[in-house]
Amino acid sequence: MKTNLTSMNILVDSSGSMASIASDMVGSLNQLVDENRELDVLVTYSIFSRTYQPIFADKPIKEVERFDLKPDATTALIESACKMIDEVGTRLATKPEAERPEKVMFVIVTDGLENASAPEYTKDRLLEKIKHQTEVYNWVFLYLGADQDAIAVAESYGISADKAVAYQRTATHKTGGVLSKKLAMMYALNPKELQDVGFDDEDRADLENAQSTGNLTLALGSGHSTLINVGKGTIEVNWRLTGPGFNMNSLSDIALTLSVSGTGQYKGPETNGKTITGTFNGSGILVEKGTFVLTLQSSIIGTELETANIDVLDNTGRLYITGLKDTFSRVNTGTVKITVTITQVKAKVNGASQATVVWTGSSEITASYKI
Repeated sequence: MKTNLTSMNILVDSSGSMASIASDMVGSLNQLVDENRELDVLVTYSIFSRTYQPIFADKPIKEVERFDLKPDATTALIESACKMIDEVGTRLATKPEAERPEKVMFVIVTDGLENASAPEYTKDRLLEKIKHQTEVYNWVFLYLGADQDAIAVAESYGISADKAVAYQRTATHKTGGVLSKKLAMMYALNPKELQDVGFDDEDRADLENAQSTGNLTLALGSGHSTLINVGKGTIEVNWRLTGPGFNMNSLSDIALTLSVSGTGQYKGPETNGKTITGTFNGSGILVEKGTFVLTLQSSIIGTELETANIDVLDNTGRLYITGLKDTFSRVNTGTVKITVTITQVKAKVNGASQATVVWTGSSEITASYKI
């Protein structure tokens, strides 16, 4: 084997979901190469979506030009990884001993889960290939996954937890820098120490905990929100949050304020049968999913303490507030003005419990109804 010659094999997801981060991914791959052009490294680059597509193989790193990525279609990850492992293994086996790389790194980068491989390409089949190349030939496999529990997925393929990391989509541009450090580390290590290559706390902080604030758009207001059935104590608010790094399926929590004001008439035992007119107002605040308290001050029926609940907060952008029925049940007639203000929304990236995308700001919807 040729001392220190390193085979760097990169398999990158090119499915449709990568479209929003494709430019950042390409930039990261270019950074990986640019920072290591002086090393004796052979680069093999393949992409996959519905099908597996080799781009180039065993190109000296100093000769690698710009990468390209044009996302489309689905994610045949297992099939593509199996095919690339076989191709790399065959190519290495046919090289003269003096030209064979001493070290082999195999990197898988994806933002989704397997959903398109041919039936014969099973998870167990990939696991056996990775286990064989790791145990027999000392290959180092690294797995970077977004929008998933990357460690669990990697382990199901036979890649150890220390060699897997979840990256936040907004941190895609940092993946190249992290991989660059892994390549430099591997290049400097004794072959017997290659399995020491893995992701450390600093890598995970860079990729998992990246936070994006203020780059998301909240759609709330006329045409986006409706207040329905308030007389029975239910408010429905339709809203939508969009932008880089956010997936509605990863919704974590929401902060909102609810204010109520109006005029009304009341006739009951306390008024000796007379009809009285007065005002009422109140507000409540919710910090996360759960219960909040609405304090209602009323000249009609006195001060009351009411409790409302977030009944449903789902990934389609619907928010239901329930438990308001008793607040208005003692008011016979009148008009109520209700304002819902969303002040913050958080989402946690799947597989990276500390990675958070936050929208902060203020957007409100106001509606009135007759009691």
